[in-house]
Amino acid sequence: MHRQENNLFEFGVFRLDVREHVLLRDGEVVPLPPKALDLLVELVTNSGHVIGKEELMKSLWPDSFVEEANLSHHIFTLRKALGEDPGGSRYIETIPRRGYRFVAKVLEPDDESSDFVVAERIHSRIVVEEERMDTVGGTAQTAQAFQLKKLPEIDTARPIHRKGLAVVAGIFAVVGLALAGYFWMTTNHDRERSGLAVKSIAVFPLKAVGDDPGDSEYLADGITEALITRLTRVPNLRVIPWVTVERYKESNKPLQAIAEEMRVESVITGSLRRTGDRIAVTISLIDGRSGLQYWADEFEEPLADIFTVQRRIALGAARGLKAELSSQQEQALAQSASRSAEAYEYYLRGKAALRQGDKASKELNQLAFELFQKALKLDSNLAEAYAGIGRVQHNQKTMGWGETTNQNAEASFQQALALNPTLAEAHIGLIRVSFLDGKCEDGLKYAQKAASLGLEDADILSVRGRAYYVAGIWDKAVSTYKRAIELDPANEESHSMIISSYLFTGEYRRATEAGEIFFRRFRDSPREHYFTALAFHCLGDFALAKMHYELAIKLAPEDAAPQVTLGYLLKQNGQPSEARRIWIQGLETLKRKVAEAPHNHWLHGSLAQFYAQLGNKAAVLKEEDWIRRESPDNGNMLGQLADAFARLGETERAIEYYRGAVRSGFLTFSPRALVKVDGTERLEQSPAYHEFIKELAQITDRLREQY
Repeated sequence: MHRQENNLFEFGVFRLDVREHVLLRDGEVVPLPPKALDLLVELVTNSGHVIGKEELMKSLWPDSFVEEANLSHHIFTLRKALGEDPGGSRYIETIPRRGYRFVAKVLEPDDESSDFVVAERIHSRIVVEEERMDTVGGTAQTAQAFQLKKLPEIDTARPIHRKGLAVVAGIFAVVGLALAGYFWMTTNHDRERSGLAVKSIAVFPLKAVGDDPGDSEYLADGITEALITRLTRVPNLRVIPWVTVERYKESNKPLQAIAEEMRVESVITGSLRRTGDRIAVTISLIDGRSGLQYWADEFEEPLADIFTVQRRIALGAARGLKAELSSQQEQALAQSASRSAEAYEYYLRGKAALRQGDKASKELNQLAFELFQKALKLDSNLAEAYAGIGRVQHNQKTMGWGETTNQNAEASFQQALALNPTLAEAHIGLIRVSFLDGKCEDGLKYAQKAASLGLEDADILSVRGRAYYVAGIWDKAVSTYKRAIELDPANEESHSMIISSYLFTGEYRRATEAGEIFFRRFRDSPREHYFTALAFHCLGDFALAKMHYELAIKLAPEDAAPQVTLGYLLKQNGQPSEARRIWIQGLETLKRKVAEAPHNHWLHGSLAQFYAQLGNKAAVLKEEDWIRRESPDNGNMLGQLADAFARLGETERAIEYYRGAVRSGFLTFSPRALVKVDGTERLEQSPAYHEFIKELAQITDRLREQY
């Protein structure tokens, strides 16, 4: 096929020696499988020209029928060896629907001037015998079994000049390459015969490449998330959720290090390139320990056929994993979210807007809402879009952006489940809505429903742990979070919530240890510093408690809880004026936040706490009026009012609100041990309070047994 007038070719820092079948980078041998080297020779010797895929396959496998995936696999291997992205084009350009072209500038130095011309008297050629072996997916490809002939003896009586040393070094480099190739192929051959038996996998976010990667990032993320969802349907395969892998999107950590953090055997990586109305996706399945590639493929389709791309990727990955699927499981793996590619694109753009802004941006939240609505106008059965709207409405209620209620969000999530009963995002949304409204038993019911449908990934378990947590069943919360962390060691929410779960079970030392793990593995975060501070406070380590309270306040100056409790710690230690200064400072910060988001009921509840700690009963009564008017049935807010009146010393009124919170479904009351550190210790003197605690324990015991 190619004109081979020369045996040496140079491009960039590379030199390809066709006669010796070796590629070097700055004089060092680049290990490559023999078939990948054959492919490189074909491309380089025809540089600047497009070579069709069929033409390449006929040249590389003249006596075999092979799938296109084998060619894509070796293209990926070459790109990786040449140091470019999977979908890059610095050396090898993909020509959609046609083939490939070598685009780098190629020089052809004189053969005779090469240091790699090996003298015949000390040269031993590597003899390669080709044998047949099965490839990923059951088709055949040609593999190489290396046999090395004995090197002729070197005449040691004659001096070896520097040129000779280079020759000898070249021989050993080639022999080393042959041995490396032999062991590489043998390892993969054994893997082929025994099956991959992969039990755990992480799908890294596809990298958007091309002239304008920002314009196609939402597509790359959408295809990644869809692949994760589909792979969760593969039996006995643990798949790391999107919420975890997304955090590694900009990570510079080595692939093996990330795989070790997630405790997965394999990872899927790849890229997406958009050219006009077409997309090309390159995917590879890689061993998380060795970095060796199991399988690779490339998929090119019009954007209008995005569902075809998703289906082919999912089925190809399942074949690469050697998954044994029933016809029903294959159908589930190939199932598309929508019948309209345009509707699905609007949905993906809405998801991208939420990822950018979510709770941080009212404008991006509204943009997401509008994009989800456009998607539903084109496809009224797109369950994922209803779930997206539910998430927007939940954000609006949480942040006080407008007049929406959690009933709106709940209705949207329920509509999503009516269309797709196993949509994990909608189940998670329903459970979270129940927390915000203080409907603890509803959260348990929703969590139980998800479990009955077999939804058991780390995300679902994490939110189920939250359902136990807010219901006061802290021992079950701990065990559920532990299970979630086993499935996904990088699950941030589970690592966070297990700190306060340990705190509420009275395991203060474990709470501080869990806090240390969180800060080491993830980041500084105000909630985690607050609960770690409470644990140290309960242990009597006031110095560390103060340090963590102050860190929590620095990270979230509008959060009342750490400031109220820090002030109480200072008051306990004979610094009442400093305590008051902190409370006044926190109050002023919070007032500014309320002015920005006047409908945020959490902020009004926090105001009540500050006013109570400062002894301003009139201001507490004002916040009481607002909460009773705006959130009369919200158990969370009734609990906040109860704490405020307890701090004022009005125990009977506090207990009245505690009982009202329970009637509304709210059960997340701090254990009795914490009243000694949060300023509500006067409750301990009330017999009515102790009676209330007994009633609460009976409810919690019933729920523990029922759920």
